[in-house]
Amino acid sequence: MRLKKLHSRSDPEFPTTWQIYEAGFPPDQRQTREQQKPRFALPEYRWEAIIEGNEIIGVLETWRFPRFVYVDHIAIKESCRDKGYGQKILKGIIDSGKIVVGESELPADDFAKRRFAFYGRLGLRANPFSYVMPPYSPEKKPVPYIIVSSPRQLTHEEFVDTAPEARRRAR
Repeated sequence: MRLKKLHSRSDPEFPTTWQIYEAGFPPDQRQTREQQKPRFALPEYRWEAIIEGNEIIGVLETWRFPRFVYVDHIAIKESCRDKGYGQKILKGIIDSGKIVVGESELPADDFAKRRFAFYGRLGLRANPFSYVMPPYSPEKKPVPYIIVSSPRQLTHEEFVDTAPEARRRAR
């Protein structure tokens, strides 16, 4: 399994990764293609195809900052779930030695509970800070999240500096 960084929406892998992204997240938790386009120009931003053999099986969206990695989205194609792919990808990021920060929706339904448990199995810890992601657009709703991090919980200062940083860049 390998990651391939995409540099624009013109990359041949982009349409498949976008389909996986759309299938993996509800509308309120994802950006539009137009919102995503300018992100490619930002040096901290990565949109990567997760490839097994010759097949694109997932997408990883991260922000790589000097002190931390912000995992914005990770999605695995439905037919490839529960095979350890997402775990291997996130474990690689966690093993990089940087603080890893991510979001998990409140565990209100089965899918959200599974995602939260998945992060927990990897050692990502829930932080005691409330965070509501502003809507991506006027027709979308804000989304309350649990901020998760590894190798430890964030201090309040780190949360203030870290958690919103990627969101500020994402707008």
